[in-house]
Amino acid sequence: MLLCYLAAGAVILAACIADLRTGKIPNAWTLPAMGLGLLLQFITAGFTGLVDGICGVVLPIAILFVLFVKGVLGAGDVKLFSAVGSMIGHGIIYVMVDTFVVTAVYGSVLLLAHACAGGRMKNRVHMSLPIAFGYGLYVLGRLLI
Repeated sequence: MLLCYLAAGAVILAACIADLRTGKIPNAWTLPAMGLGLLLQFITAGFTGLVDGICGVVLPIAILFVLFVKGVLGAGDVKLFSAVGSMIGHGIIYVMVDTFVVTAVYGSVLLLAHACAGGRMKNRVHMSLPIAFGYGLYVLGRLLI
């Protein structure tokens, strides 16, 4: 399972770098990462792991679809959650909850900074950063339990 956590961390790190540089999370990384995650799940936990990995792919899509349709999240963000979900399985739910908490704090700080700057800041929020912090909180919680 450690291999799955490390792979998920690597995918998130690559996504953060790409998102900060280009404003996009490339399909060229997220889609193969989903396949890699499912393969790792199967190798480490057999058929049960594969089913858990599939749940990890489907849950973010099902839960975040409305936010994507409303324009709150981009497709790359949803695919990144699914790629990570393929590697950690149903635990993606906890990553999403942690990410939403981090996003609330992150958004509040950005809003405050925007107000202090007199509205002269860009309004672009790179969701890969809160996803990375949410994943970090999830892994930290798993290590402490």
